[in-house]
Amino acid sequence: QIVTDLHFFLFTSTLSPLILSPSLFSLPHQAQIVGGENATLGQFPFQASVQIYGGPLLGWQHVCGGSILSEEWVLTAAHCNIYNITGLVQTRVVGGFLTLRDDDDEPTKQAKRLGKFIKHPDFIYNQLTGYIRHDVALLR
Repeated sequence: QIVTDLHFFLFTSTLSPLILSPSLFSLPHQAQIVGGENATLGQFPFQASVQIYGGPLLGWQHVCGGSILSEEWVLTAAHCNIYNITGLVQTRVVGGFLTLRDDDDEPTKQAKRLGKFIKHPDFIYNQLTGYIRHDVALLR
C-alpha cells in the first residue's frame, strides 16, 4: 500500500566523477563511521546500497543508501543522480550484507539490477549554494 501512495516520486541516482576515484574507497573501515557500532547480519534488513559498475578496475561502487519498501521498491535520495549517470552505466541495489566489499561472500547478500528511477517531480538542487528540496526518490 505504501508504494502506491508514493507513485508520484521519480528517481535519478547522482554520481560525481570523484565517486569513481579508488582513493575514496581506501579508508580503513574504522575511519568511515565515528562512534558507530558493528551491525549483526540481519539486524537492519531494510537497508540497501545503491551501486554503479565502475568497470573491471573499480568494480561495483556504492553511490547512495536506500530503504527497502518491498520486493520491487527502494526509497532513496533524489540527489543521488544529479549527473544522471544511472541509466548510462550498470546500476544495482544490494541488500542482506554487512560490508560493501565485493570479496565478502555473505550468504544473505542479494543484488538486483534497477529498471526504473523515479525522483520527486519538484526535486530541486543547486550545486553552487547547496540548496535542496524534495530530495526523495524511488527505485524499481
